[in-house]
Amino acid sequence: DVLGVVSIHGILAAGDSKNEDIKAKVLCLHGHDDPMVPPEQVLAFETEMTEAGADWQVHVYGSTMHAFTNPAASLRREAIQLTLNAGQWARELGARELIVWPAYDGYDYPLQVNYSELWQYVVQSFREVCDFFPELRVSLEPKPTEPRRYFIQNTTGAGLLMVLEVDRENMGLTLDFGHCLMAGENPAQSVALVGKHKKLWGMQLNDGFVRPGCEDGMLLGSVHPQQTLECLLWLQRIQYDGHQYFDTFPINEDPVREAAANIRRCTRWWNQAAELEAKGLSNWQSDHDILKTFEAMEEL
Repeated sequence: DVLGVVSIHGILAAGDSKNEDIKAKVLCLHGHDDPMVPPEQVLAFETEMTEAGADWQVHVYGSTMHAFTNPAASLRREAIQLTLNAGQWARELGARELIVWPAYDGYDYPLQVNYSELWQYVVQSFREVCDFFPELRVSLEPKPTEPRRYFIQNTTGAGLLMVLEVDRENMGLTLDFGHCLMAGENPAQSVALVGKHKKLWGMQLNDGFVRPGCEDGMLLGSVHPQQTLECLLWLQRIQYDGHQYFDTFPINEDPVREAAANIRRCTRWWNQAAELEAKGLSNWQSDHDILKTFEAMEEL
């Protein structure tokens, strides 16, 4: 059980399963002009929380889409304040992390924006948030596209560069397996890169076919099983000590069964990765001997 949950410009549509009694406090921080969450969805969410017996609050910010890169300085200020409000709730709940997914910090057309200017807006915004909450791990979650065509941090490398430019001890990255695939990356290599700098604060696990502009959020390892095993291997190698989230979207599947399946599959591949390492995987990799690795995998 958790003490509380904070949604920052989240999707508020109801799931397929009926809510049980909700014991955690629920705070929703919502921009009124968010095009992905119309007012009727907010009203339905409020009704859903009330029927579930939740202790809930919805804070709605007028004329706000939530973006550090909005051309209007006043709206950038509101976006920063929205993030600070979330950090304050995290502090009061005793949380150690604040994850920021900057859905609208980007652009849609060539010649639309000054890339250097947008970049600096976001760097300055994260510095302010990090300095305000030195005890929290502030984590940027990069994504290549959706809802904006291009995020300003559209790859793991760009996200890591931003973290290094923010230059705060408590600033890091949360990687999403599917986002890495969408960016044309190998998630394990992304983990290794960020782990080298000791800046991996969170890992979201899922899978998908990731056709251009599409985030599937499928069951862990359902499409890329070997890449999943390798990703977990590198989490072990960098001695990752953060949370592993299962960011999957059970649209037609039973969400409880899917969550249980994610846990089982992750546990199995985690153990298999450790077993491969114990058998001598590092030596085989030094020799680039993939056949030896496959032979060992057949015996697991």
